[in-house]
Amino acid sequence: MINTYLSPRVIIEDVQKVWKYRALISNFAINDLRTRYRNTYLGYFWSLIEPLAFFGVLYIVFTFAFPTRTENYNLYLFLGIMLYHGFTKGTIQGMHSIISRAGMVSRAALPIEVTVVGTAISSFIVLLLDIVVFLIVMVALQFVPPSTIAFLPIILGLELVLILAVSLPLSVLIVFYKDLEYTWQVAMQLGFWISPIVYRLDIFPADIRLILGFNPIGGIIELAHWLVLGASNMPDYFVYYTAAIPFAMLFIGYAIFKQFSTRVVDEL
Repeated sequence: MINTYLSPRVIIEDVQKVWKYRALISNFAINDLRTRYRNTYLGYFWSLIEPLAFFGVLYIVFTFAFPTRTENYNLYLFLGIMLYHGFTKGTIQGMHSIISRAGMVSRAALPIEVTVVGTAISSFIVLLLDIVVFLIVMVALQFVPPSTIAFLPIILGLELVLILAVSLPLSVLIVFYKDLEYTWQVAMQLGFWISPIVYRLDIFPADIRLILGFNPIGGIIELAHWLVLGASNMPDYFVYYTAAIPFAMLFIGYAIFKQFSTRVVDEL
């Protein structure tokens, strides 16, 4: 049984320990970006091809074959895909962050969470670029967003916390359980369809919406739709637990990470 208890003192000490390596974390993030697009002509734009192609197919299907009544559906769908794509890529890359630097982790006396944090930040930078593309499209379509779009940075911050919360336990568990890679890929494919990306949550009864709301990335996407597009009215409780869940998951995820991290170096 995993001991998930972390005292405030231990948490503060670990945060201070990681903060000392902030320059190295920045280098990890920058090197990840450089390596990812090295020797390519399109560079970052390769990361846009997959979500744009997916958007094109889904937009055609749910505009012509199965018409939806969602207002500004093109922006609704595009924003959801961008946020979910950022979460998927961020957690998959975070899951491999320790294994990909196995030699460094084995030789260097540095906290192994540094590699996970660096990868999470790298993925977050790509997500920010994706959101810039979304904002450009929004301006091109002459959509005037509500004033609540000012809270978009908070939504993106919640997604960064969630990516880190999931990446930490995945990065150590995959060292011991190789099948986790394929399991997580399947989970991400299923997660797309239970998230409010191609549909709105308000098409379901209140009790079903409450259950679906506990999908952490789904909650972030729905909240983003509301703040950026004014897509629906959010009850207060939805806002509160959508904001709280990523931090609760970060606490639990880091506890799992601590439990397994002591054996990671011997297993690599």
